[in-house]
Amino acid sequence: MHYLEEATSQLVEGLCLHAKGQDKQALKLALKACQGFDKGLGDGSLGPIHNHIKERQQTALAVCETLMKKKSVLDVSTKIVYISSLISKYPIYPWQFDPLLPEFEGHYQFEDPDVLELSSVQKRHFTAWKHPVDAIGPDFCLDGPGRLDIYQDALQDCSVVASLLSIVRLEERTGKNLLLSSRLYPQENGRPVLSPCGKYKVKLNLSGTERMVTIDDRLPCSANPRQRRLVVSSSTGPILWPALLEKAYMKAMGGYEFEGSHAAKDTFVYSGWIPEYVSFKAYTDTHGSFDSLWHRIKKGWDDGNVMICVGTGTLSREERLGIGLISDHDYTVLNIEEDEVNGQRLVCVCNPWNSSGNADGSDGDVKIALKDRPTKDGRQFWLPFESLCLWFQSLYLNWNPGLYQFKTSTHFLWGSDAIEWSQTTKTYEDNPQFVICNNSPEPVETTLLFARHTLSATSATGYFSIDLYKSEGRKITVPEEEPKFLSGTSINTSYHSLQFSMPPKASITAVCVASEVETQEKSLRFSLTAYSTNKLELTRAQSSGHVKYRAIQQGEWTKDSAGGNWSRSTYRVNPQFSLTVKDSVGSGIGQADSKANEPDILKVFLLSPTNAPLNVHLFWSGGKPVRGYSEKNVLATSGSYRARNCMTTIRNVQSGHKYTAVVSTYEPSPQVPFTLIVKSSQAVELKPLGSETAGLFTRSIKRPWNGSNRVDIGFRVNQRSKALVELHTVSPNHTKEEHTYRPDVRVSIFDGTTMVASSMSFRDAFYGVYLDDVHLEPTGEYIAVVERMEAGEGMFSLYIHSSSAVNWID
Repeated sequence: MHYLEEATSQLVEGLCLHAKGQDKQALKLALKACQGFDKGLGDGSLGPIHNHIKERQQTALAVCETLMKKKSVLDVSTKIVYISSLISKYPIYPWQFDPLLPEFEGHYQFEDPDVLELSSVQKRHFTAWKHPVDAIGPDFCLDGPGRLDIYQDALQDCSVVASLLSIVRLEERTGKNLLLSSRLYPQENGRPVLSPCGKYKVKLNLSGTERMVTIDDRLPCSANPRQRRLVVSSSTGPILWPALLEKAYMKAMGGYEFEGSHAAKDTFVYSGWIPEYVSFKAYTDTHGSFDSLWHRIKKGWDDGNVMICVGTGTLSREERLGIGLISDHDYTVLNIEEDEVNGQRLVCVCNPWNSSGNADGSDGDVKIALKDRPTKDGRQFWLPFESLCLWFQSLYLNWNPGLYQFKTSTHFLWGSDAIEWSQTTKTYEDNPQFVICNNSPEPVETTLLFARHTLSATSATGYFSIDLYKSEGRKITVPEEEPKFLSGTSINTSYHSLQFSMPPKASITAVCVASEVETQEKSLRFSLTAYSTNKLELTRAQSSGHVKYRAIQQGEWTKDSAGGNWSRSTYRVNPQFSLTVKDSVGSGIGQADSKANEPDILKVFLLSPTNAPLNVHLFWSGGKPVRGYSEKNVLATSGSYRARNCMTTIRNVQSGHKYTAVVSTYEPSPQVPFTLIVKSSQAVELKPLGSETAGLFTRSIKRPWNGSNRVDIGFRVNQRSKALVELHTVSPNHTKEEHTYRPDVRVSIFDGTTMVASSMSFRDAFYGVYLDDVHLEPTGEYIAVVERMEAGEGMFSLYIHSSSAVNWID
């Protein structure tokens, strides 16, 4: 009854097209699916499965009706799951319905049109694809004795075989059915059976959901009698299921050239048990000993709630031969014991390779194994837990999701541009962020699973993690903005889990973090799943809430505006911005959206994609340009200069106030871009302040004191002008060094004997002495009188910025 399978495929493919926005094509497929299900309902021989066909038909009809109304069948999150169906070379669609037995019946031999690419090792030995009767033997069976004797053959997929062994061992210990009855079809009375046509369907957890992989039963074989099968095999039983599950996973990943990943991921793919990765080195650096780790996994093992594998790191040839372990290889933990008398903690480990030596040239004898404990075929060996932690690099755990009564998931995109910006600026503004809310009066035990969808074997490289913040659900812009609740470990795997106790009546923000990530994709796709002992809410974090207003300005330090830090006389030329606080929450505007008893708040962030140390100052200056640094006028500062980003926070902000923000680098750094972001509980306006001298003619002159305390400089103008006069003493390097003496000075403008303008008092001119709005007429000759308190040496510079150019008189 292949038309039932065809109709189901049309429905699922139609949903995938709908997710991509191709609703017209999606509707055509959904209508064809309805016709196929109608045919099934009219077939009297299908009476026992009539209700199952009816369910599929009703689903297809609902899809058609929704599409005809020009409405969306799937929400945005679910659409991402369907879009992620092209995992590698072949479309692997979400699991919609359990396959029905008639879908596998018929007088034909199924051959999958998707012929899998073989690995390089397989190609050297390959002769033909063969059905099980020829590949395994006439006495082959789907399942039977020899489950724990499966071994890795010609493929480099040690993690896959290690994970299968781990699941089989759990089933043996606990009686749980995780593999065949839950994953392999066709089935009869809830148990897998041999397919009469050689077609099998396998359920795998991939790219955010359970997916269906269709394969045939042909296996790659060799003429070499010592290596007849080039896939996972059992040394003691002619069982077929290991090769089928391996083939399904290999197809999903693009072919047999896939070398696996790590055992925790592969165990999750086959079982759905929550993966956890532990680095032994990182654990001991953090905890000092492995006692707490042992107690945790021992309890999980005794309760039947954890599966365990371990992995080595890269070992030198001397290390491999010296200890007998294989480099970059995964092993299965078959048993753990603790001697109640002497307290010795022991672990039984199994190598997924066969016993006749190792592919790396070693003899397979594990030198660190306990000699007084029996081994089996050279594959299994016992060793103390402390030795395991010493000689292995990674611990792979998979936890029973049944420990949690609740599960909620969301799926999302993360653009490559946003990833790059986050990495270069070390900020989270455009990172995916989610609010986890516990409305219960009790703490909730939680595991958060962050998973990257597989687009191809090389879709992305780098490190991902999740960090949690005590931010009451608000978005995070920079890591230091809010107190951190928990930091995840940054690892280069596609799955990342975090275990914690969610406080009662609390909300935290989960931030996705990337580092050293490189990708050719326009965006990457992810899933975030919260497993919890009580109901939690998982929603996308928004900028709304108490701090709901935002203003952004982008700019660049140029050769004319890179003034350096506040200890330099050129600090005044740095980019400056007028910051106006508008409507106060307390005034009633926006009051309904604010949280009770929360003070008005304003946060200022400065970001730059370079390593130039940054700083931002807010000054009490009425939104006017700042001509220098004065500590008494500083409202807030981001503190010490730091690379990539900095921030400052002001509380109890008053409406109607205007401030000036000055952004600077520690050293004058031209051609450095920046972004200035203001977040506030009140409406704000952020505007760049133009240079005070913009549009004016500037004339400057430098003069020595020559042992005097007064220098006169003559000048004239050709047209009536209004001028800004600026005087600076010249220090050797433009910085406020304690050993550099600077005289107090003043400047006055005379028209003959009449004083036109004067700074009057003597003052430090490091940042400049200014005369504003000096009115000049073309009829006279003016004298700029520059004075100092006492006679001395050194230099000064005089600038006159005017609406018409001045001419110096010698």
